[in-house]
Amino acid sequence: MFHFTYRARTPQGRALSGQVTASDDAAARATLAQRGYLEIELHESTDTAPVVHERFSRPQFNLTATEEARLHPASGLWMQLGRVSLRQVAWWGPLAGWLLLALLFRHPLDWAHGVPAIALLGYVVWFLWSSLPEALYRLALFSAEWGDWAASGRWLRRLMRLPRGWLSTPLPRQELDFRLAMAEAGQGRLQQALDQIDHYARDAALGPARYLARVATIHHAAGDYRGMLLRLHEAHILAPTSHSRLDLALVQVRWGQNPQAARKLLDEVDESRLEGMASLCLHYSRGLIALNTGHPRLALPHLELAMQQACHQLDSPPMCGLLLDMRAHYALALLALGERKLAKQHLSAIRDWLKAKGDKALMRRCKQALSAGRSVPALAVAA
Repeated sequence: MFHFTYRARTPQGRALSGQVTASDDAAARATLAQRGYLEIELHESTDTAPVVHERFSRPQFNLTATEEARLHPASGLWMQLGRVSLRQVAWWGPLAGWLLLALLFRHPLDWAHGVPAIALLGYVVWFLWSSLPEALYRLALFSAEWGDWAASGRWLRRLMRLPRGWLSTPLPRQELDFRLAMAEAGQGRLQQALDQIDHYARDAALGPARYLARVATIHHAAGDYRGMLLRLHEAHILAPTSHSRLDLALVQVRWGQNPQAARKLLDEVDESRLEGMASLCLHYSRGLIALNTGHPRLALPHLELAMQQACHQLDSPPMCGLLLDMRAHYALALLALGERKLAKQHLSAIRDWLKAKGDKALMRRCKQALSAGRSVPALAVAA
């Protein structure tokens, strides 16, 4: 059995949308036709529709030990560089082996020592040149995802002090400025953060819609969810696209406590053309809509699809934070269906992140759901 999302019209001409469960797309159309609906459009086929959970003792979603480890940030710069170097062992491993063999079996002054030693030294210089900026940037992003905005700001400032020519793949100054403003806002200095990036409002290359969307992330860092929602709405009005609708829909249901508005926005999105991050946002939004309107059974397959897609992008620290957030809501859906053991496993895995992030509304919601059994309280909006 599969969940199909549909759009249709009643005999009176009223447009409507929703979900229907059926064995295949033909059965879904037949079910909707029996209800008297006309102009039926299914957004999924049998190949892409979420599978209905018949039993919950064996959930479809589960992270591997490697994926679990990648959700947690490296403890410092050298640890981060060490992880990067391990991925490049095919480069420096033969050089190190050559040098070791030369030291063991050759005379100390033999030229065989010099060649691998010089090559290995050249690799180390190249490695630091190419990897240090990336390592600092990733540490800044990971610190932000774990709510340590002071550390995020420190890593960014160290990165910005590097000589401009150091960046082998230059990060735009605009990106660093907005990230630094987010770090300031996360420490309670929202107005100061907004002042720092105010000059970008006149940047023709950035554009007003994209500028407002970036400003929304600064409000988010400050916990000003109403400000974030307002900025995204203004950006969408200026340049309405499928991606702006998806961003606004996700914010409406996740932080705006308005699943009806989110559903209306998603109805305007052509789902057949979505892939990658856009598809992930769509399923996450649909899962949250179902969860927050009292349909946890419908929420589970959408949340699982979103999390499975996120697992393929764990090299991105923001994606790690998004996956942790999705797991919290996945646990809420399991709790609403009485699957307390499975829910506790997921909540236990993200407990440290919840505390570090300081999302009091989400923590309160999880605690209430654990104590209340099957009920899932609505997510409160922070002032």
